Amino acid sequence: MRSQDGDGIGELERLGPDGEDILVLGVEAPGFDALTLREKSLAYHLYRAALPGNRIAFRQSHRDAYDIKRLLEAIFLHAHGLEPALRAAVHDYLKYVWIHHGQYDHHTHTKFVPRTLTREGLREACAHAARAGAPLPLRPGETAAALLARLDRAIFDPDHEPVQTNQAEGDDIIATSAVNYWDPGVTAADLDALPPEWRGRLNVRFAKIDGRVVPEVYKIGGIYGEELAAVSHFLAQALAHAESGEQCASIESLLAYYQSGDEESFRRHMVHWLRSDARVDFLNGFIEVYLDPRGAIGQFEANVSFRAAGGLIDRIAEHAGYFERRMPWDDAYKRAEVGAPVARLASVVVETGDAGPV
Repeated sequence: MRSQDGDGIGELERLGPDGEDILVLGVEAPGFDALTLREKSLAYHLYRAALPGNRIAFRQSHRDAYDIKRLLEAIFLHAHGLEPALRAAVHDYLKYVWIHHGQYDHHTHTKFVPRTLTREGLREACAHAARAGAPLPLRPGETAAALLARLDRAIFDPDHEPVQTNQAEGDDIIATSAVNYWDPGVTAADLDALPPEWRGRLNVRFAKIDGRVVPEVYKIGGIYGEELAAVSHFLAQALAHAESGEQCASIESLLAYYQSGDEESFRRHMVHWLRSDARVDFLNGFIEVYLDPRGAIGQFEANVSFRAAGGLIDRIAEHAGYFERRMPWDDAYKRAEVGAPVARLASVVVETGDAGPV
């Protein structure tokens, strides 16, 4: 049911025709107050380290996704005096862009266009925001009109780059995928011609310069360097609050990875992460490979969670035998002895990039 007390918990909003597209829920992290000051400080710095990566996820989603987001946010934040229906149309599309990290559905990877916002409406809203001093995402020397022209097809044309990740048999899955892992014009043949160490790289983008495919590594000083520097700043701050030697080594290896781009450092990070049994846990990096039609390049994601009191989940695990005896199949297929399964309850503090909000 919808939250009535204004605390932002529970059902907040439904989007789409008859509210069937998206359900927006506000969730809490029960048990946070029971953490020690050190654990709370660790969670805070890991939380701050998760936030800059959300910008990376937008930029990876499509080459125009981040500018679309910035344009819509600038309009909404300077919408005082804008006609209410137009303001609502801008905000409706902005919510979809926020939730999906761009103009492609998170699950189907197909493009969506604004439900109620028109080209004329966006032009009017942009002019209103510009008069109010809104910081539009303009390139050097670009006008507001040129900005709208540059983003027009990405926003309004359903037939322009309709698929973010295309895996259709017989297609050039690189040339027909709009995900921003390579420049327009890069083909499957271009990537097949690269050395194996580049074809299977987790943290790379492929630019096309003077007809050549040039790998660009995700690292400080490289592509997404500004965001990774901000991520690393807060990871370094988290080190002082790490709960164990393994967690400390995990963070140190991750910092080395973002500094150098060397995937061996990321592998060391993951080994230490797996060995760590800290109460406050986190993910941070280029991990899931679903947006790459080849399943190689990782999309940024981050989350922070902490192990909370088990309560009901512990009781269920302790009585696993009770449930086994009452399963709706023949006794011949039931186990006589059932060990309590490992059951842990985690409260999530934040999820960004590919981990959230979807």
